[in-house]
Amino acid sequence: MVQDLSDPNKSAIIKYSGSKVGIPWVKDWLSQQAGLFGHLIGDATTAVDLNSALSTPEAKKEFDPQLVKGAEILEKWKPIKWKREVVS
Repeated sequence: MVQDLSDPNKSAIIKYSGSKVGIPWVKDWLSQQAGLFGHLIGDATTAVDLNSALSTPEAKKEFDPQLVKGAEILEKWKPIKWKREVVS
């Protein structure tokens, strides 16, 4: 699977390639997996959420995903700091 991202906090659609039997299985499996903060992955996600889901012991047991390219994106990740507006 491939994800075209230049910013670790932006979502992108996950592109799949490989076995015609394996792709639907991985898509289904991934749709049931949670990202870094607990939301489901689905068809589009951030690099850190995809990495979180694919780094689980279950993923490694099921299909042993490997990060081939893009480690620099993950290294740039910092949580977004939201400003809360206080209404009185």
